[in-house]
Amino acid sequence: MYRILIVDDEPMIVEGLATLLEERNPWELEVQKACLATQALEILNRQRIDILLTDIRMPVIDGLELMQRVRTNWPDCRILFLTAFEEFEYAYAALKNPGVRFLLKTEGHDAILKAVGECVGEIENELKEKALRLRSREQLGIIRALRLRELWSQILKGTQPLISQELFDAMEIPFRAEEPVTLLLGAPVSPVTEPLLQMNQLTELLTIRLRDKAWCFAYQESNEFVWFLQPCASLPSSITQALPKLIFDELDAAEAICQNSFSFVLPEKPAAWDQVFYEYQHLQASLRLQLSMGKNLIYVVPDGEDTPAQETTLFREKEACKKEMQLLKADLETGNRDAFTKRLPSFYEKLLELAAQRRELGRELIMELNLLFLSCFNQISHTRATETIQTLSQELSQTELSEPFSQSKYLTLGEALFEFQKASSNAQTYSCVETVKAYIRNHLDGDLSLSRLSELSNYNPKYLSDLFRAQTGKNLSAYISEKRLEEAKRLIAEGKLKMKDISAAVGFFSSSYFTRFFKKVSGMTPLQYQESLISERAEQD
Repeated sequence: MYRILIVDDEPMIVEGLATLLEERNPWELEVQKACLATQALEILNRQRIDILLTDIRMPVIDGLELMQRVRTNWPDCRILFLTAFEEFEYAYAALKNPGVRFLLKTEGHDAILKAVGECVGEIENELKEKALRLRSREQLGIIRALRLRELWSQILKGTQPLISQELFDAMEIPFRAEEPVTLLLGAPVSPVTEPLLQMNQLTELLTIRLRDKAWCFAYQESNEFVWFLQPCASLPSSITQALPKLIFDELDAAEAICQNSFSFVLPEKPAAWDQVFYEYQHLQASLRLQLSMGKNLIYVVPDGEDTPAQETTLFREKEACKKEMQLLKADLETGNRDAFTKRLPSFYEKLLELAAQRRELGRELIMELNLLFLSCFNQISHTRATETIQTLSQELSQTELSEPFSQSKYLTLGEALFEFQKASSNAQTYSCVETVKAYIRNHLDGDLSLSRLSELSNYNPKYLSDLFRAQTGKNLSAYISEKRLEEAKRLIAEGKLKMKDISAAVGFFSSSYFTRFFKKVSGMTPLQYQESLISERAEQD
């Protein structure tokens, strides 16, 4: 949504242009207005303006000075100068600036709308160009880093369907798909400050020290760090076989960086790419054993027997269950009731099946699932929790978390969370709409722009507009007009104020524009309405 600010020292012109742009607005512009340049500057200091439609000749600050100040805050703002003065020096001074147009007030509404449309087109084209420029080297580097992270994650979790040379070449990875890779795992033995910084330092050290011997890529998984290393193609086979020993030596030499606080494990031999998943599980178990004993050392894990196919399958099923659990978590957090209800039965069946084949794997996943629900309930403030939420939360906290609930119980837990989210959302929405309504009723003579109301509600303008319409059945501008008419009728009925004062009290700069508004929405002018009230009272008397 773009914003246009109309500035003119003649209130009738401001109101007329605002009406024109509200009635003929295919660009869905948010219209702001000001009768003084100082008022315009207040608006420009608190929010972005995309198009400035302003008179040139104004008191205190003229249009050209206003343009210079606008460009300080919003250099991309388009300027439309509108004036009745056909003086060349003004037009020339204005047109020397980029993004500036000069219009005469005598040119009519169509010329103004055409110029506004051209400004919107320029803004959109510029945004497209900026989006293209974002594809710079730096941005492409960030994207590549994200893609690398996703690739390493999928390889470690066994979800990458195919490792090929084409894949490595496309991602500019110097690894060879037909050659094995060596994994190095590390984790802090005890809490340390900035462990990620230490990981980066170690990666840099390995990359420099092994630059003629091996390629190195790093990946962080939770509190553990994983390095992928593969010998350079030009390295003699004798040194290739000794890569784990080379890594060991470099880690031993890096004591000042990490050995005092980190523990490391690496395999005796490299693993084929299709075995990295199981290799990672094997190394991870060894690393966690070291950490549980509080040891900070470098351990080379002996090469064991070939991995049984069934063992690999079980670990893959475990990772698949974990991935499915993350989706369940997302469903709970986003209130996606239908997806949760459909997803849970198949997940529950897989969970019990895995637990039947390997009890310890099942217990691990069951505990994670129960802790997931407990975490969701604990995030609800006790003062806001319903009786149902409090009861279920208490049950969870008193239950053995390594034992599964029934499928229906998990569905009940999820349903309670969804109902609480729905009730909270409805209450928040109702409160927001009522707050906006109250503000409108109490500030009919003030700034009732969509931007101001969105600041009040803490929602973005478009969302607030859609939310208000959904809750009340009418859009914000219609509601504001309705309240202005009600208040104007009340003040006319009181008979204490003059029409110009009533006009100002309900937010109109000029009495003539107030008269047109009143007649448009009520079918009669304010004076005719006043006369009708007098006649009614006379008849009653």
